[in-house]
Amino acid sequence: MGSELLEGRKIFYIFFYTGKLDEKLCRTFFVQIAEGLKAMHDCNLAHRDIKPQNVLLTHDFVIKIADFGSSKQFTQTALMRTTRVGTRGYQAPELLLNRGYTKKCDIFALGVLLFVCLTKHPPFKNAVAEDQWFRQIAKKAYDAFWAKHPRDKLSKNCKDLIAKTLCYQPLDRPDMDAILAHPWCKEDVYSTEEMSQVLAKRKKEATEKRNNDSARAPENYDSMTHRAEGGPVVPPAIPFGRDLYVLQTSQHPVLINHGLQKNFELKNRWKATLDDAACRLELEARIKITDPDDWLYEEDKDVYVTVKAEVQGYVKNEGKMPEDFDPATHTGTFYADVRILSEFNEPANVVYNQILNYLGFDHLDEDCEDSSDSEDAE
Repeated sequence: MGSELLEGRKIFYIFFYTGKLDEKLCRTFFVQIAEGLKAMHDCNLAHRDIKPQNVLLTHDFVIKIADFGSSKQFTQTALMRTTRVGTRGYQAPELLLNRGYTKKCDIFALGVLLFVCLTKHPPFKNAVAEDQWFRQIAKKAYDAFWAKHPRDKLSKNCKDLIAKTLCYQPLDRPDMDAILAHPWCKEDVYSTEEMSQVLAKRKKEATEKRNNDSARAPENYDSMTHRAEGGPVVPPAIPFGRDLYVLQTSQHPVLINHGLQKNFELKNRWKATLDDAACRLELEARIKITDPDDWLYEEDKDVYVTVKAEVQGYVKNEGKMPEDFDPATHTGTFYADVRILSEFNEPANVVYNQILNYLGFDHLDEDCEDSSDSEDAE
């Protein structure tokens, strides 16, 4: 796979390592982002994950919007329904409330991005009524909102634009044309030539600090070895009595569990909790019963059953990586133990088999399932 080389890196690193942006510099970036987002919205394409980390820079500091993995072609006849998209803190209220939504969700994220670039901190934790900062936005009590951010000295026009983009109701948010026509966006910006002079020092400082940042330096990063000092995580040995139930796999359990998490959180909206150090993944699924009569429920309404499952990774010998382990591909002889932690019933059987299918195993025969799952239920 080839992609365009963007030597200016992410706009996020500019202010993360060198401090917040002043309004003129931020406006220069913001107008370019807004123009790019307008081009997308004109094609009815919603990005759905606008944030500073997804805004990249060329060598001469021209904006490029990246990461279209969550984007979707939007039609005027149907609302978008996938609410598990975006990044915490940038998600619009309608996503958090599991409501249908339009490309106006990008406008909300754009407002958060503007605030973060100018202040180096978020305007609120989440766009929910319980959040003391966002509650003021939802009530349109903007003076009260800014009073809760006394250290952020922004211009009147800038505050007005931020407040408009962060409106609780999508219909109250401006579209991209209105944003670009806002008085704040019409104020002075830097030319391409001026940007190189303004940002040369900041880019150099940001690059040096990032290279010395053990947590973020790309040269020090490895998807497996960063989880444990001295090399990849060594899974625990198979406990006595569980060797009859474990399934042999060729991938490291950490890779398997991360794949399971992404698949079931996005596809099935299951709650997933990872413990990389222990090579364990806990899943909590909420399964709808299509025929409550079969489950002896008297009320004629939707019935859900909560199923809890665990996927635990193992090796044969305690504290030792398999002899055939390849550190380059993280493959070798490992084992996965799939357990149902809650009551075993038909929904639990569905969850159990979905996990097995993802791991590449066919359904186990009934005798094997019964013996394994009765122990797990205990």
